[in-house]
Amino acid sequence: MKLIATVHSHFGAMHIKKILSKYNINSQMAPVPRFLSSSCGTCVIFDYEKVFPTENIPDDIEKIVKILDNNKYEILYLAEN
Repeated sequence: MKLIATVHSHFGAMHIKKILSKYNINSQMAPVPRFLSSSCGTCVIFDYEKVFPTENIPDDIEKIVKILDNNKYEILYLAEN
């Protein structure tokens, strides 16, 4: 499944990408799609085929969404702050 992590800063996107690569999860930094919003305009897109763990999420992440059809999405994680 294709997931998008929106972040609070460009540095946060680089940090998340580094964490994902540590676990051999392919990812890419990209502009946030229009149907989502972000503080910095940068997101990390990645594929993840398991149930996404919502514990121990880095503080850099604003939200993680699963991409559905027709620019729709399902929120898997939303930061409390």
